[in-house]
Amino acid sequence: MADDARSADWEEVGRRFGDLGHRLQAAWSESQPDRPGGESDGARKVTAALDDLKASISHTVSDPDVRTAAASATSTFTDALAANLRQLADWIEQRPGSGTGGDVVSTDKPES
Repeated sequence: MADDARSADWEEVGRRFGDLGHRLQAAWSESQPDRPGGESDGARKVTAALDDLKASISHTVSDPDVRTAAASATSTFTDALAANLRQLADWIEQRPGSGTGGDVVSTDKPES
């Protein structure tokens, strides 16, 4: 049962990051300007392309849907990771020899 819940948590993480990717793509596509297909000077094209890139990045990171999707994806990821870490901690505590009174393994090298 716990494995099913853990699997569902990680599936939800995947869905949320997939949604974030789609929203990033949509926001990026919306911010791309339509340029006329005329010939122009190479330096002007490079400058225009860099200006377009700057505008696209600014639009994408400020898009409220992108911010919401990013917050949702990262929140779901941290929840799933926390649940897995709690399970790991429980497993370590339940192992024979863990806690007080257990055997201690020495990492010291024997003296020659």
